[in-house]
Amino acid sequence: MRTPAPAPRSRLVTAALVLAVLGILAIGVAFGWAAVAGDGPPFLLYALSLLLPLGMVVAAVGVARDYRTPR
Repeated sequence: MRTPAPAPRSRLVTAALVLAVLGILAIGVAFGWAAVAGDGPPFLLYALSLLLPLGMVVAAVGVARDYRTPR
């Protein structure tokens, strides 16, 4: 018995994953900056860290749109 092939990802889900990864990297850099520099990271890193929740919301919308079943 063959396993079914996974459904292809849409561009929206791929973009969401990129946003989430960039947000995670920004959070890591912000923690590293605070550990090395001794002071708080610049505001830009805090703003870039908001890409993580934005990517999660975009991913949820993309997955819901891709797997919606017509009635």
